[in-house]
Amino acid sequence: MTERTPADDGTTTAERPRGDLGRRVDDALSSGWSVLVRGSARTVTDPDERRRLDGQVHSGPWAGGGRDLWMRVEPDTVTGRRISV
Repeated sequence: MTERTPADDGTTTAERPRGDLGRRVDDALSSGWSVLVRGSARTVTDPDERRRLDGQVHSGPWAGGGRDLWMRVEPDTVTGRRISV
């Protein structure tokens, strides 16, 4: 699983032994998923891979702001629940 994050948020390092990602999806339907992925995380540094990931983004961050750093988590566990508004 990959996630975009601000490069200068003070919490992201180039290589993390462990990483947690949460994701919510809700653009038009007022519903989605809250997901927690736990596993080993690393920064995506390959320029071709970053361009490919950038090309697959179809929405902006809900909180606004730039997200310049791609992180990849190799999952050990995945948990979540469906959210309806």
